[in-house]
Amino acid sequence: MSLKKEILTLKTVGIVAEYNPFHNGHKYQIEQIRKQTNTDNIVIVMSGNFVQRGGLAWTDKYLRAQMAIKCGADFVFEIPSVFACASAPNFALGSVALLDSLGFVDEICFGSEEGSLELINKIALTLNDENYFDVIDKYLKSGLSFPAAREKFITAMFPNEKETITKLLKQPNNILAIEYIKALNSLKSRIKPITIKRMDAGYHSTSLDTNDGNSISLSPLSSASAIRSAFLPAFDNKTNNDNCLTMSHQTKQQKLENIYSHLPEAVYETLSDNPDRFPANNMLLNDMMYYKLLSLKSCGCTLDIFSDVSSDLSERIYNKLSEFKDFESFADILKTKQYTHTRITRALTHILLDMKDSDVKNFASSLCTEKKIMYARLLGMNKKKSQLLRNITDIPVITKVANASRTFEKFSDLLFDDNVPLKNHNTFTDNLNKVFKYDIFASELYRHCMNNKIPDEYRAGIYMQ
Repeated sequence: MSLKKEILTLKTVGIVAEYNPFHNGHKYQIEQIRKQTNTDNIVIVMSGNFVQRGGLAWTDKYLRAQMAIKCGADFVFEIPSVFACASAPNFALGSVALLDSLGFVDEICFGSEEGSLELINKIALTLNDENYFDVIDKYLKSGLSFPAAREKFITAMFPNEKETITKLLKQPNNILAIEYIKALNSLKSRIKPITIKRMDAGYHSTSLDTNDGNSISLSPLSSASAIRSAFLPAFDNKTNNDNCLTMSHQTKQQKLENIYSHLPEAVYETLSDNPDRFPANNMLLNDMMYYKLLSLKSCGCTLDIFSDVSSDLSERIYNKLSEFKDFESFADILKTKQYTHTRITRALTHILLDMKDSDVKNFASSLCTEKKIMYARLLGMNKKKSQLLRNITDIPVITKVANASRTFEKFSDLLFDDNVPLKNHNTFTDNLNKVFKYDIFASELYRHCMNNKIPDEYRAGIYMQ
């Protein structure tokens, strides 16, 4: 039997993640997957330098990929930024499409507060109802936010389970779980879903256990939000008066020691060895965001050309621009019953990254049509498993940005050789290049926010262990 055939018989489980930052709960998930599924390989598809809720990742994608490999993952691929920064449906679609396009992933495992697929599956099928978008649109026009409109639609379909479903839909990981299954169905993927009940604190939880009236301690498996806030209390707040770029290495080390027990040893050591690469500086983000909005307003550009920005939100942003102080507090100012804080931070991120609504919709449509993503960007791997990469044949694999153009050209030639219709060929290759340009732009912007202390996109290499 050939090596390739041997590899194909191995079981591989995929995980969608942000690792913002990587913590004990993430290590627990990887360990449980190995234990419960008896898998041979674990593949991570991970957000890049901007996260799904909008804004900067706590530390750069290269360092987060390194943490994941050190903590048991075999491969880390980057989710293209146009999907990584998208709303839950497109985030899930892009993530699942990437896993599916690799060609060797058997199962996708995701954490959920529900811990069971039965009800999640039922809801996912409901959201494929042909009337779904028409009803949601009607609810949105009545002034409901998207989460409220979605909940109203689903509970109307299952009136006897209204209370249970309402509770389920309040949990962000349950929402993503539903969208992952929807995406699997849309792509007609052979990948099977499995879920592990989350054992850590809530996704958005920044609350810390109180021992007495004054001292604070993190819960045993704290959320990423709690860990970020414990390191830098102002990080997730409206203002950030503590310039993290001028924080001394000694101060950072002291702050790291405060959260030591809530990080895997390998993560703690990696952060300790790279003090210039965390946390991301929101102060520079604030300046860039304000300049971008002011420039667009001065030239009379309507903001609804950008993804997740409606004409109403566009007008509201310009009307409130004089009140801009920083990214987070501006999102609070803009927040309404219809527009949640997360929706607004995501919309602002799309404006900053110049992500056009027409492009994002086109890319999402292409995934559903072609049943594959445009490319796979490798960030890290267990070198003992490198032979598995040979099984990726349907999409180009980017291992070095400097060689990306040549890789794309070779793949384009293969499409012609395989007698792919010219129209489909041109559409796919055009989308491939556009999506990649968005990635490069996002990474270079992030690098500026880190005062150029992280690897340049054209010089960064794959982390191998």
